[in-house]
Amino acid sequence: MPEFSKDCDPADAIFFRPDKSEPIGYLLDLSVASTTVPAELKVAVPTDVTAQVSPGTGIRLTPAVAVLGSISWSLRPNEPIRIFAYAEVAVAQTLAALRRRNLPDPVARVSIVIYDYDPAREAYYPQFRTRGGGGAPDPTVPATPVTGWLGKDGLLVAEDPEDLTPGVRVHAVQFELVPVATAVPQQILIQPSPHETIIKDFGTPD
Repeated sequence: MPEFSKDCDPADAIFFRPDKSEPIGYLLDLSVASTTVPAELKVAVPTDVTAQVSPGTGIRLTPAVAVLGSISWSLRPNEPIRIFAYAEVAVAQTLAALRRRNLPDPVARVSIVIYDYDPAREAYYPQFRTRGGGGAPDPTVPATPVTGWLGKDGLLVAEDPEDLTPGVRVHAVQFELVPVATAVPQQILIQPSPHETIIKDFGTPD
């Protein structure tokens, strides 16, 4: 696997349908400098046993900052993760305000998870997730934040909103998370299939 690159279905991520089989991904947590961006979406995470079950649906829900459109990473510990997402209007306004502050060397904490569909099992599984603090992979533990610098272009927020689905207006958001040296290990867990897990370092120990 020379690199990881994945396109996700943002509309299905907002209105999850178990009968579909497209990859779905979420930006679960995002903080920049001292600002924690609110996670106001409630999204389906099919295999997250710690999430809150939506009453009457059997689908588990968890808060998220945004839904993913795509993500790419070279798998090298010293190279950035490139993130393209869609955020609802209020969250996009918070991100745009952070960009206008021109923070010097802004540190960001990000947690991301992508779920792909396994047709043999007819079930979703976590294909990509961030894991701060290292440790052995555990499929029952949700993604945890990793820390990095925002890339040189900072947070890029589209000026004009678009209709992701009827009644849901969003702004496109993109940024790079550049790895930093940390006191504790940071990892990315990648599963090319439900039965194979690749663990890659993100950044290097301080």
